[in-house]
Amino acid sequence: MAGLQMVQVVITARRRNYSVEEPVPLRDIPRITVCAFPALMMPVVLLGCIYSGITTPTERPPSPPP
Repeated sequence: MAGLQMVQVVITARRRNYSVEEPVPLRDIPRITVCAFPALMMPVVLLGCIYSGITTPTERPPSPPP
């Protein structure tokens, strides 16, 4: 199913003449990865908090006092 979807995307992109970006040089990949590291770690932090019991998936703010 995923393979068919990739083929469909390629066909659509070629028909609509979408622009192609220049490839990223291999020497820039470590710098880009370091810059993206906080965003890449967010799922790890969230799932770690959920599985360790620090928080629940349905956290909500406390109710206001009566």
